[in-house]
Formats: sequence, structure tokens, C-alpha cells
Amino acid sequence: MRIEWDKLAQIYQQRLERMAPWQAFRFWVLQLEGLPYLWGGENPEAGSDCSGTVCFGLWMLGYNFRVNADTLYKLVADLRGPYNQQNITCWFCLKDGIATHVMPVVGPEVVLNATGREASIRLMPEARALSWYNNAYRVLSAVLDLKKIAQLSASGGYAWDVDPVLRLIRN
Repeated sequence: MRIEWDKLAQIYQQRLERMAPWQAFRFWVLQLEGLPYLWGGENPEAGSDCSGTVCFGLWMLGYNFRVNADTLYKLVADLRGPYNQQNITCWFCLKDGIATHVMPVVGPEVVLNATGREASIRLMPEARALSWYNNAYRVLSAVLDLKKIAQLSASGGYAWDVDPVLRLIRN
């Protein structure tokens, strides 16, 4: 059965309009749970990779923004916080100063992990994610700076190869 994402967005529009950005972001990224890992993807029907999962949530908030994990980290990650449930927070896994993986925080001590290692997009307790990634990576938590994302989105240069399904949802 094909999900009609534009109709889903219309149904939830009133509810979403009352949500804070961090709540709406979590709502949208959680729609990807259980889908297959798809390198380079951010398709709400076919699957997503780690940065696609984050960028799907941002796209559904109205930002024309699709970049990889390292670009997210270097351009819009604020390592100073504040870290609380009212921000869009992600974990970044760094190796040699390069963010090679990102996981959005979707609840208290829970991340959404999209990795080929799992073969599907799954909820994961933060403690388990740390045990997986801490040995090989430096794991940092950062708040995404929505003002910077809005500026970059408006510039038009940060929507690399966005899946046509996403373009249909918003147009």
C-alpha cells in the first residue's frame, strides 16, 4: 500500500501547527522508523540514511536542506547547547574530525539510528548507541541551530539531490 504523504501532511497540519519545531521534527523523523537503511536516501517510503533521516525532519518543517552528516555538524551543530527536550538535538559520531554518522534524539535517552549495521531505521536507547559507537568514534551531542538552517535553506545551495517524493510533498 502506498502512503499518500501529502494527504498525511494535510491531516496533521492543524496538529503540527500547534507543535513547537522540536515536537514536529520528532513527529516526522519517527515516521521513518522501521524503513530500510538506504544510503543517500531520505524517502519516507523507500528508506533513508542517517543524515537523510535528520534532513527529512527539517524538510518537513519547511527547510530546503539536504546535506551529509559532516556538513550538518560543521555548519549547523551548536555544541554549546542548551541541551533539553525543547531543542532539535542530534548525536554526531566523529572520526579524525569528520562526522561520519548522525542520530536525531527523539525522546529522553532515545535516538533514531539509521545505519547499514542495523539494516533498518530503529529506535535505540542512548546507552546502547554509546556502547556501539564510543569505541571507534568520538560521540558528541549538539543542538541544531534553526536560524543557521533557515539562512542556508534560503540561500538555495543546500538541498543536494533531494528525493523527488519529498519535493512532491511540499509542492
